[in-house]
Amino acid sequence: MEPHIQESAERQVALRRMAGRMLGITGLVCAVLAVLAVLSATGLGLMEGMVGVLFGVAGYMLGSRFFGNAAVVSCLVALFIVLVLGQNLS
Repeated sequence: MEPHIQESAERQVALRRMAGRMLGITGLVCAVLAVLAVLSATGLGLMEGMVGVLFGVAGYMLGSRFFGNAAVVSCLVALFIVLVLGQNLS
């Protein structure tokens, strides 16, 4: 491979990984928002949790393994908390 093409490919991988990290961090923020939504009794916690899982999966697919996994796991825990605590608020 030519050096220019190799640098371009490395840059593309780095950009994909950075986008994956941003999506994973956004998924982590969605997990926190899901728990805060159910604690403030607004009832919107399920949507934030589901969107956070989607962001985590997208981040994982773009190459950010740590943040993608962390977002998916934390959002699933947040969804469990939302479902358990949400029943007591009704």
